[in-house]
Amino acid sequence: MAWAALSNHKGDLDGAVGEYRQTIRLNPDDITAHTNLGVALYDKGDLDRAIAEYREALRLGPDFAEVDSNVGNALVAKGDPDGAIREYREAIRLKPDYAEAHSSLGNALSARVTWTERSANIARRFA
Repeated sequence: MAWAALSNHKGDLDGAVGEYRQTIRLNPDDITAHTNLGVALYDKGDLDRAIAEYREALRLGPDFAEVDSNVGNALVAKGDPDGAIREYREAIRLKPDYAEAHSSLGNALSARVTWTERSANIARRFA
């Protein structure tokens, strides 16, 4: 898996994805490999597959606040602030001092309010 991390670090996302997938083929219960594959897929813009890998990592080890936060980040990128809010709150429940999750939660709450206000304004215009 060191090669995958090095590939990911050097920007060879396709190489990293391949290496993480090989690691998972050899050890399907490797939480770190699933998480890192999720990160590489997220970096490639493949949000649905990234979320699937993060969820698999959480299935294998449900007490990783950082992975919940990663799911939240991917959901924000997909335009789902409500789903992201749930994930950030779970990350904070698991790790109350996780500053990044608190910050991300604030951003997602703000995005939700902004989206709700925009929707209301659009509805008023066409009413």
